[in-house]
Amino acid sequence: MAFVDDYTAWVTGNNAAENTTKIQDVILPRLKQWEESSGSVFEASKTAFVHYTRSQNPSRTSTNLLRLKDEDIHPGSSAKILGVILDSGLRFRQHLAKVTKRALAAATAVKRMWRLSPPVVRQLVNSVVFPVSNYASSVWHPGTAAKTIASLNLVQRTAAQTIIHGFKTVSLEIVETEAAIPSTAERLRRQSLGYLVRIRSLPTEHPSLPRRLPKRFSSPLQRINQWTSTKAFILPFAEAPLDPPINVILYHGASSVEGINERRAVVELCVTTTSIEGVTHAGISRQGVYATRRIGQSSYWLQPHADLEAIALAADKAPSTIATRIVTDNKQAALALMSKSRTDTSYARARFRELALHKAIEIH
Repeated sequence: MAFVDDYTAWVTGNNAAENTTKIQDVILPRLKQWEESSGSVFEASKTAFVHYTRSQNPSRTSTNLLRLKDEDIHPGSSAKILGVILDSGLRFRQHLAKVTKRALAAATAVKRMWRLSPPVVRQLVNSVVFPVSNYASSVWHPGTAAKTIASLNLVQRTAAQTIIHGFKTVSLEIVETEAAIPSTAERLRRQSLGYLVRIRSLPTEHPSLPRRLPKRFSSPLQRINQWTSTKAFILPFAEAPLDPPINVILYHGASSVEGINERRAVVELCVTTTSIEGVTHAGISRQGVYATRRIGQSSYWLQPHADLEAIALAADKAPSTIATRIVTDNKQAALALMSKSRTDTSYARARFRELALHKAIEIH
């Protein structure tokens, strides 16, 4: 025995009456043909019929009925497709109300558990509560009003208070920071961007990719695509497995300065990065002489990538005939140069390796 779940047919036209006629004359006979050829059975009692429009024009709505298996199907105000409630205006208020209720019930269940450490509660919240409220958010989040999404803040507050056992009067921003969880808007934004990345990774001939973009009304995927201008992109680069490792020496605590002074070096360059009015700059110091260079917008350059770019700039300035030591205070950037498993820094490592190929350079 097999089941056919959630078969949907979409029809577009100039008015609702025309669409109803298309469904009755084209779609329903096709369903009957499918039943006879495959042995499937469609239940008329489970069939939903909705006119999707935000227009106030009377021609965009219709009370005409559909006739399926001697049963009348009246136009409804919403339909549930793969767990998402699509109302006739695509405003998702009904769906968010149901999601908030389910997520709040999960958060309350986690709150009843006693004697659990905050990391364990945080893991339960991320595994049980947030997946309920984040379900299919890439569909309803981009086009939904912020006031409507704010209903999920009740779930956010309950989850954060459960993690840190905080008081109810604490502001939402503070309790989110103490619980180390992202805000509702940031969490939904990350999931939508992750969906966009997966879509962009598909082959160009994949059927899920849109063939024609609407001009009058932007789709959720188009709206998500507009956010990518403020994100850092990972440039693809494959490193050779037999490349010699970069000479990186790590110092810890107060012994760092003494360790550097004990080792004799001819040229020593100190690098750092800073953000001034939304622009990231790299600073290079050599024997009291400072030099700065503009890297780019701070929203694009994340901190580890900016420090790696500063190290690459210092390597570019290093003389090719004298040994050079580059000193940085970012341990994460130094560790990224040592590792070959970090795909997000492979391009920066390759650029540094190319610059330092014929130079004796150490990273401290």
